[in-house]
Amino acid sequence: MMVFPTIPHELTLQILESLDNHKDLISLISASHLFYDVWITSRRSILRIVIERQIPGFEEALELFHVQKAESQDINDPTLEAKYILGVARVVSKACDEFIREIGTRFSRECIPMLPEERLRFSRIFYRIWVCAETHHEQDTTSMSLQQLLPVNEIDDRDLQCICELSAWMLLVASPLFKATFLCNYCHIWAPVLGQIWRQGFSQDVPDARVGENYTIHPVGFVKTGESLGGFFSAKNGFGEKWDSMYAMAIAVLGMYPQIMAPWNMYIPYCG
Repeated sequence: MMVFPTIPHELTLQILESLDNHKDLISLISASHLFYDVWITSRRSILRIVIERQIPGFEEALELFHVQKAESQDINDPTLEAKYILGVARVVSKACDEFIREIGTRFSRECIPMLPEERLRFSRIFYRIWVCAETHHEQDTTSMSLQQLLPVNEIDDRDLQCICELSAWMLLVASPLFKATFLCNYCHIWAPVLGQIWRQGFSQDVPDARVGENYTIHPVGFVKTGESLGGFFSAKNGFGEKWDSMYAMAIAVLGMYPQIMAPWNMYIPYCG
C-alpha cells in the first residue's frame, strides 16, 4: 500500500465521499491504510454517497434492492449491497442502450446517445416497473396489487406516459435475446405485469386511465424539456404518428390476449 502523510479524519472522509464511482473508491482504499481505516469505520455512508452519484435513479434502485433483499436475507454487508445495486444498474443501462437501438431502428432515427436527464427519466421508470414485476404476483393474494404499486391517480401525466411507453416497448419491440438475458423469468413475471400496467394506464376500458383517451394525438412521454440541445428525444423531431402505431399495436395485441400476457418472444418490426 502507498504511504500518505497524516491527514485529518474529516478530510480523508471527504476525499472518499468525493470520488465519482465505486471503482475509484476500491482503488483508493486498496492503496492506502489511511483511507482503508476511514473506510472501515464509515463504509456504509461512503458507499451511499458515491453510488448515488454514480447511478441514475439511485432512490428507485435502492427501493428495488430492498424489495429483493426481503426475499434474500443474506445480503447485509454494505459492500455486497453496493455490488448488488451496481449490478441491477448495469441491467438498466443495458436496457436503455437497447431501447435507443431498437426504437431508433424502428423509427429510422440515428442512434444518438440520450442526454443525462433523458437517461435519468428512463432509469427511474424502468426501476419502478421492475419493482412491480418483483412485488406483484397475480396468483398470490398476499402480494401488493398493481393499483397499490402504481396508483394511476397519484402519478403525474408525464411519468404515466413514460411508464406506458416503456411497457409497450418491452412487450412488443424488445428482442427475445434481451428478455431472455436480462428480464429473469420474463414470461411468468414480467409479461403479465407489463400487460396490466399498459391496461391500467392506457386502456379506455379502465375508468382511471388517462393516456389512452386519444392515442393518435398523445405526446411522447420521454421527450425532454428545457433548453438542452441534442439527445435522443426532442419535441421538434419526436416520433409522432410512428410511435402512435406502436400504441395501436399494443392495443390490438393485448386485446388478443385477455389473460394479460403477450407471448414472451413477441417481436414486431417496424413496417410503415
